Amino acid sequence: MSISVIGLTINWLFEGGFRTKLKKNKSIYYAPLILSSAFLIEFLWLTKTEVFSDGLLDLKTKLPMFFLPLIIGTSKNLSKQETRGVIFSFFTGLTISSLLIFAADINLIATKNNSGTFRDISLFMSHIRYSGLLSFGVILLLFLRHKTKQKIYIIVLIVWFLYMLYIMQSLTGILCVVFGSLLYLIISLRNKEANKKIKTALALGIPILGIIIYSAFILIDYNSIKDKNKLTQLPLITQSGEKYIHDIDNLELENGNYLWINIAPIEVEKTWNKISSIKFNNEDQLSQPIKYTLYRYLTSKGLKKDREGVMSLSSLDIKNIEKGRTTYVKYNAFEKRIRGVLFEINNYLKGKKTNNHSLAQRITFLTIAKQIFKENILFGKGTGGTKEAYRSFYQENQEGLSNKNQLRAHNQFITQIINLGLLGFLIWIISLVYPIFVINNKYRTLYYPFLLIIFINFFSDDMLERQAGVTIFTAINTLFLFGITKSYSSS
Repeated sequence: MSISVIGLTINWLFEGGFRTKLKKNKSIYYAPLILSSAFLIEFLWLTKTEVFSDGLLDLKTKLPMFFLPLIIGTSKNLSKQETRGVIFSFFTGLTISSLLIFAADINLIATKNNSGTFRDISLFMSHIRYSGLLSFGVILLLFLRHKTKQKIYIIVLIVWFLYMLYIMQSLTGILCVVFGSLLYLIISLRNKEANKKIKTALALGIPILGIIIYSAFILIDYNSIKDKNKLTQLPLITQSGEKYIHDIDNLELENGNYLWINIAPIEVEKTWNKISSIKFNNEDQLSQPIKYTLYRYLTSKGLKKDREGVMSLSSLDIKNIEKGRTTYVKYNAFEKRIRGVLFEINNYLKGKKTNNHSLAQRITFLTIAKQIFKENILFGKGTGGTKEAYRSFYQENQEGLSNKNQLRAHNQFITQIINLGLLGFLIWIISLVYPIFVINNKYRTLYYPFLLIIFINFFSDDMLERQAGVTIFTAINTLFLFGITKSYSSS
């Protein structure tokens, strides 16, 4: 990515013709220059940064935001052949990378990390950013299906990219493809003839509606009570004589069964330690306390948390528990992810620890951000200042998070408002959205869904804190605005 930007910059400088470039910049209301000023604002705010090296690293990462708008915005538009070449390169890269990720998923090649989660298979960048690319790839293919005779290849790629989103279990990716496709459908229907509208609506509307209905059924089933125990008639002691613990004030469910009833911790610990190499008070392979994994797994099978319950576990059950599986039910990847999110939300609302729970941790990060923001509301912490602000906060307040989970906002808007304050953030936002209003984009059917995908990614990830995120946003955004647009607004 660095070599690409450097090469484009050198070519742009040696190409010359700066009068023509300046004229083009002026003819489109200085939109390229104003878009590039998003970087210049951060350069100015470097004076506010306490740890200068953090600010410099942030600027280095975001250099494409300065150069690409100027290069693409003041150069000739891409020809049809060049545009085809860019699109072909995009899908070639996306296809090859997805095949390698699939190979990692089925253990043909090594994964990126060994955390035991779905994030390990995203080899080249954050799974959130990659799922955003896959989502945009699906929408671009939907657009191209009317532009080519090779419809079979289009359909195969759409199915393949959707399958990759499925195995990556990215909630952000699911939201991107659903809402991005829905926006594409709405815009398309406004531009098509009646008979084509019906086909488009059926092609996109039915799958989207299916996902929504399926998610609703998961939500209903997750909250359905299947437990046949009467809370007013629970057993007092186990067969071996230990007194059961029943927390009837906590009606948390696992596969429809009450989790915090029929617990005999002494029996469970002694029995489990005899059959497993991971002791009762240690962690499973996903770094979760294995006793709680065991409790949930037993509950999912409708078993009591006592000696008899543990002894009824098969060797496969024991291995599953050691791996961190909390239920014996084999949910598909989509349902597993949705249920995991519901579990995290439920735990957070009950005030339980957020450590190792992705969604709940993000809420904690945002709570911390609110406290940091209050320290300098107007001008912020300076470029890259979020890093030091969070470091300083964690030195005094652990917030129940382990060292590996003491992360930053995971929200680009929040990160920017901490760095720049209200004043700088407002200028930054204006510089990004200004070109959208002055450029009459002929590919709005594609461009607006792309912006929605970026918007969703900004809310779930510090997208512009990594080179991949900066390049994805800046390259595609500037191509849509300046590279393949032929007409501009007159006001």
